Amino acid sequence: MKLFRNTLIVLLLISVLLFCCACGVPKNFENETLRQHTETMLDAIMQEDVDTAYALLQDVISEKEFSTAFSQLRSILGEYSSYELQLTYVQTNVSATNNGKVTIINHTYDLMTDSGRYIINVQCNDQISGLSGFYIAPYENTDAYFTGTIGHMQGADVLQWILLASNVLSLALGIVALIDCCKRKIKRKWLWILLILLGALSVGVTLASNQFRINFNLGWMNYTALLHYGSGKQVLRLMLPVGAIVYLSMRRTLTIQPPQESEQTG
Repeated sequence: MKLFRNTLIVLLLISVLLFCCACGVPKNFENETLRQHTETMLDAIMQEDVDTAYALLQDVISEKEFSTAFSQLRSILGEYSSYELQLTYVQTNVSATNNGKVTIINHTYDLMTDSGRYIINVQCNDQISGLSGFYIAPYENTDAYFTGTIGHMQGADVLQWILLASNVLSLALGIVALIDCCKRKIKRKWLWILLILLGALSVGVTLASNQFRINFNLGWMNYTALLHYGSGKQVLRLMLPVGAIVYLSMRRTLTIQPPQESEQTG
């Protein structure tokens, strides 16, 4: 009962912590100025307004260099008359420079136009009035997009919450097993500690139009997630804390019992 109670406590604490983090990137965390600059840039590209677009990046690029870059942006995006932006990632860093500390804000957007789908990464900092970076790529050329992880829970559906709940449960089992193993007098304690830490089974299921593959890995505790690739391929990665589960199921038999005093008769 004590182990069950401790597991519930750890599970509750982790759940509260992850729930606070997993609200994704709410609008109040989005930098409105950066979004406005992104929309202004997209409008300028759509209308072939080089001057307006250059005004946003004039602090970081020359006009001649931007002329070439603008043509490349037009080539990537093609012709479009409307678009939709969805924020998928926010990151804020503070860096030290010769001019003091600089706060750098990075946003990643999922861009849908009537000509295709793209990923946009935009940056700004508190030392310039416009953008410090604007990068765009077709969606199919981008890296995997994660579902069910803390940083990608905006607009989460049932599957995402199930995957996140699986991560919470696995982490709780690992923590409880590790703490119990350290406190309990058992045989070959260090071996079991290593098994708990390194005995996580990762099962990867690759799904694609012409590919189905399953692979297994044993190692450090990872996390469960569904990876979406721009090519349409999906990889379901399941993490099972096998070492922790085996330990918790055998903990009673592994426990070293205290020596019993023999009864003495006079």
